[in-house]
Amino acid sequence: MALTNEDLQAIAALMDEKINPLRTDIQDMKTDINKMSDRIEILEIKQDITSRKIEDLTFRVASLEHYSKKEFTKVNDHIETLIKVLEVKNILPKQA
Repeated sequence: MALTNEDLQAIAALMDEKINPLRTDIQDMKTDINKMSDRIEILEIKQDITSRKIEDLTFRVASLEHYSKKEFTKVNDHIETLIKVLEVKNILPKQA
């Protein structure tokens, strides 16, 4: 049994009817993927900026700790010198 031209056209119409919703779904998925890709790129940029800020803050904290230790050492040295001078001048009793 051979298919007529009308039969083939009817089959093609049925296939188009079934395929068109799939095409629409695929196009929608492509659009969604592009949107997600853009959002991921934005998130990566924000993450990079945040990472740099954290590195900067870490460096600043380390610098502040170093500076503070250095300054406290100076202050302690000055206090020890002051105590010795006051002890030598008998203004403070000598410590054991």
